[in-house]
Amino acid sequence: MRATAAASAISIALAGAARAAELVIAQSTDATSLDPAFRADTVTGNVMRHIFDTLLDRATEAEVASVVAHELGHAKDRDVVTGTATGALGVAISVIAVYLLGGWTALVHNAGAPDIASPRALALLIAIAAVAGTASSPLQNLFSRRIEARADTHALRLTGDADTFGRMQARLAEVNLANVDPHRIEYLMFASHPTTVQRIAAARVFGRGRDVSGIAV
Repeated sequence: MRATAAASAISIALAGAARAAELVIAQSTDATSLDPAFRADTVTGNVMRHIFDTLLDRATEAEVASVVAHELGHAKDRDVVTGTATGALGVAISVIAVYLLGGWTALVHNAGAPDIASPRALALLIAIAAVAGTASSPLQNLFSRRIEARADTHALRLTGDADTFGRMQARLAEVNLANVDPHRIEYLMFASHPTTVQRIAAARVFGRGRDVSGIAV
């Protein structure tokens, strides 16, 4: 299965013409060799499950091709740069908020600190940064959803396989116990990807021969 999946990934990568020096296919190596605590690290466990078990062991060859095509869409449009810039913008907003509210003498004094540079103001600084981050997250997530939708469109156009794309989204939602259609407020505040319902709908629209680039996310 892994051999055919790897061959499919390579062929779809070549067809996608993403500007990458090489395509790396993950091998079945024990990821705990990178973890001195031997699986005590959650991230290491996720690497093993998500890269090896979930994708290569459970996905069909067509699903692997769809996933690779999606990621190639990110590479083609340099979405890593866009995501980094968006994250930096969020940090900048938090810093500006700390600067502006830190000069509010009454607020600082009510927090029990003589000034914003005092160690007593640490809790206030954390609260300001948290509020600013939460306030900016809808805009950041809007950009993220548009980027992910664009990568989905790239995958559909490159593979031409809307049925597999839709089935894969449904299966991933089941495996990850995802909320396929969250409340609107939850979606606007926290969703970095289109919902499962939206992605399946996009696949169906594409399958009918219609353009999916204009679907709202």
